[in-house]
Amino acid sequence: MNIEDIRINEKRTDVLISKLVSLWELSVKVSHSFLTHQDIFRLRPHVQKGLKNVETLITAYYKNEIIGFIGIECKKTEMLFVSPSYFGKGIGRRLMTIGIEKFKTQYVDVNEENPNASTFYHKMGFVIYNRNEKDSQGNNFPILKMKRTDFYIRNAESKDIEVLQKIFKDTILSININDYSINEAKDWASCGNNIKRWKELITSHYFIVAETYKKQIIGFSSISRDGYINSMFVHKDFQRIGIATTLLNEMELYARTRKIKKLTSEVSITAIIFFQKNRYIIVKEQKRKANKMFLTNYLVEKYL
Repeated sequence: MNIEDIRINEKRTDVLISKLVSLWELSVKVSHSFLTHQDIFRLRPHVQKGLKNVETLITAYYKNEIIGFIGIECKKTEMLFVSPSYFGKGIGRRLMTIGIEKFKTQYVDVNEENPNASTFYHKMGFVIYNRNEKDSQGNNFPILKMKRTDFYIRNAESKDIEVLQKIFKDTILSININDYSINEAKDWASCGNNIKRWKELITSHYFIVAETYKKQIIGFSSISRDGYINSMFVHKDFQRIGIATTLLNEMELYARTRKIKKLTSEVSITAIIFFQKNRYIIVKEQKRKANKMFLTNYLVEKYL
C-alpha cells in the first residue's frame, strides 16, 4: 500500500495530538491484549505527554486520514503505532525505514507480552540485548530492550543445513579444540554429519539463525518445547561480538512466552563460563557420548 503523505514534525496542535492518542488507543486494544481498559486509561496521559515532547514525530496519511505515526528521540524509537484498519499493509515498515535511514534510530523497547512487535523489529534488524521486569512507569509489564545490529534473527530452514553443518564443525575444530583433545574434537564434530538429525531439530524445535545483511549465517541455536537448549554455536570468525548473548536471549524469550519455568542445557567446557555469567547454575559435571567418545560437559539449569 502506498502512503499518500508523510509529515515530519508537523505542528503539534491539540487536534493532532488528540487524533494520535485516539489512534494509539485503537491500536493497543488490538495489539496489546494484556492491557486492561484501566491500564489504557492510566497510560493515556503518558502517551499524550510523549507525543507533545518527543524530539521527532512522523505521521503517515492516507486520504487525509492519519494511519500511523512514529516518535524518535536520540536515535531511539519511543513509539510506533498503526491504525488497526491498516495492520499488515506495510505502514509500520515504511515508518520504521524512514526512522532508520533518515534519523538513524538504533534502539527500541518492546513489551514482552506483544510477540508480534518483537517479530516485526527482528525483521527490521533489531535484536534483544536486555530485559527489564517492569516498564518505564514501574508497571509489571516486562520490557525487551532491542537494538539494531549488523545481523538479524530468523527461523532456520532445511536449506540452511549445509551451512549449519560447516559452522558446527568449524567452531568445534577452531574454538572448542582449545578445551578438548584433537580426537575428542574430531569425534564431536562428526556428529554434524547426521542430516536427518538436523531436519528433525529444525522441524521439532524452535530453531533460529543469526544472519548478516549479506545473507551469511553467523550463528544458530535451538530449544525444545520443554525448555531444553539443544544447541548454540557461533561462527568461528564472529566470536565475542554479542551473537551468543542475542541467541540466548531469544531462547529465553521463547520460554517465557510459553510459560516454561525452567531452562536446561548440556554445555561444553568452552561455554560454561558464558552460561554462568547468564545466571545458569551447574547441576553436575558429566561425561556424555558424542559420536564414539565420551566428552566432559556440564548439565546446567536456570529458573525464569
